Amino acid sequence: WVRQRSTVGRQQVYAALRRRVGVGRPALLYVGNASLPRHMVLVMPATGRQELDVYEPSAGRVVDLREQAFVERRLALAGWDVPWAVVWSGSKERQRAALTEKGQCDSCVVRNLSFARSKNNV
Repeated sequence: WVRQRSTVGRQQVYAALRRRVGVGRPALLYVGNASLPRHMVLVMPATGRQELDVYEPSAGRVVDLREQAFVERRLALAGWDVPWAVVWSGSKERQRAALTEKGQCDSCVVRNLSFARSKNNV
């Protein structure tokens, strides 16, 4: 979660995005207002001098994701300013290692998620 973080925390999240996002490795960014997340954009590696790009589906174009706007909660993406959450892919090796440590397999995780959804009527 990003929204609940301090200014320093948001700087750290932005730095992590820069490290993790690369060609073929985008991330999702949920944005909204102070109360709720309302919109999702795709974070991509920069194509110009800026540090990161964002595909803005409501406009159908790619725009800059400036660190200052991210940290100060002034994103202006589809009218939403507050970064809420970031979702990125971990490496498959780390995911497999975590599952092996827990004694789970991919299909077990999927079954557990399905059970949790049906149990909670999600």
